[in-house]
Amino acid sequence: MIQKVEGSWDLILFHHSLEHMPDQLETLKAASKLLTRNGVCLANLPTVSSYAWKKYRTSWVQLDAPRHFFLHSVKSLSILAEQAKLSLKGFFYNSTAFQFWGSEQYLKGVPLCSRRSYLENPSNSIFSRSQIKAFERKAKELNLIGQGDAAAFYFVGKK
Repeated sequence: MIQKVEGSWDLILFHHSLEHMPDQLETLKAASKLLTRNGVCLANLPTVSSYAWKKYRTSWVQLDAPRHFFLHSVKSLSILAEQAKLSLKGFFYNSTAFQFWGSEQYLKGVPLCSRRSYLENPSNSIFSRSQIKAFERKAKELNLIGQGDAAAFYFVGKK
């Protein structure tokens, strides 16, 4: 729990963890108070500002209910940061082929923890190697055009 952390920090990292926290505003406020003058808060998380969310909706693998309490758009995360006295300085998309093979598996009734899942057993999955390669190419393309389903967001304090 970040509220119990003391000191000053140059970097605070939320690597696919912020979306699992029930009180994101209080968490980010605490992070803001812990940053040094030139400190950076980096949050990697899934985003609904993406092609995969638009395509898959309730079958989107990053929905991950009930473990994800919140799913943000770029705009909603920027608003949350402002409320926490942080300023969004930039972001870049860093999604992977997971957005496709995970979501396609869900559409076909294959859970992530299944003998037929690409996660558990790539050689026994429902996808060919060429399909996985196509998913990888599409993920890279979407990242370049700002439509990937995950991104890294950089925040600085407003002190």
